[in-house]
This record gives sequence, C-alpha cells and structure tokens, in this order.
Amino acid sequence: MTQQHFHERRQFFRLRYPHTERPTVELDGQEYPVCEISEQGMRLLFRSTDRFSLGVPFSGTVHFSDKEDVPIEGIALRQHANEVAVKLTKGISSERIDEEQQHLKHH
Repeated sequence: MTQQHFHERRQFFRLRYPHTERPTVELDGQEYPVCEISEQGMRLLFRSTDRFSLGVPFSGTVHFSDKEDVPIEGIALRQHANEVAVKLTKGISSERIDEEQQHLKHH
C-alpha cells in the first residue's frame, strides 16, 4: 500500500503538533504531551518508565494552550518507540480541531 493511499483511507484529519505547541493529556494524575490529534484518535508521548495497558478503557482530560480542558475517553491501541496510539470513544470536536489548526498557523 502506498503512503498516499494510506492517507486517503483516513476518515479524520490528523493535526501534528510541533514540539513547542503540544497540549497535554492528564491520565491517572500523570500528564503526557500530545504529538498528534484527531476527532477520534491521538498519539501521546511517554517516558520509557511509563506503562500503558493496551486494550483497557480509560478517561482523562486534554489541556489545550488556551486553557480549555476537554474530557476524553478511549482505549490505547498500540505502542511504538515512545508513542502510544489511542482510539477515542469520547473525543475532540471537529470545531476544536479547526481552532487548534488556526492557532498553529498563527504561531
């Protein structure tokens, strides 16, 4: 499968954050940087000492740079290197994704 074909299959736009603009996700009292976000998924960065339970439902809060907090629910699907791919069952609205995209364009 070509890279272009893979991206065409994606249902939702994914917004990749530069290092200095990343929101955080709070899960069980720990905060993790968000490196990519969409309406129904995200990628989180973690430290080598952190452990995620794959396939186990969780809930948490995304803290955006404009001080808006958005509750999320989801399930960790896979880990690769220092990232965890998460499928959201209660996610981020398309309006919020648009706001984040506009914010990044201006910064």
